[in-house]
Amino acid sequence: MPYSIGNFVFRTPGRFGDDFPGFRLMATAKLGSDGFDTLTLSCLRIDNGVVRFQPQLCTSDESAELLAIVR
Repeated sequence: MPYSIGNFVFRTPGRFGDDFPGFRLMATAKLGSDGFDTLTLSCLRIDNGVVRFQPQLCTSDESAELLAIVR
């Protein structure tokens, strides 16, 4: 059963720009029979002006750029 650990993507246009880009990380946690198993981070494009309210996976370059910021 999936559980949410926070808000996902709101259906608003957003106010994105150079200082606040339209990318977010989605965390997917998998639980095994002994508890926590893996955690995967995925980069999503969420700027609704670009993706038209359909979040998309980032390119490899976009993912690398975003992950470098959060390390």
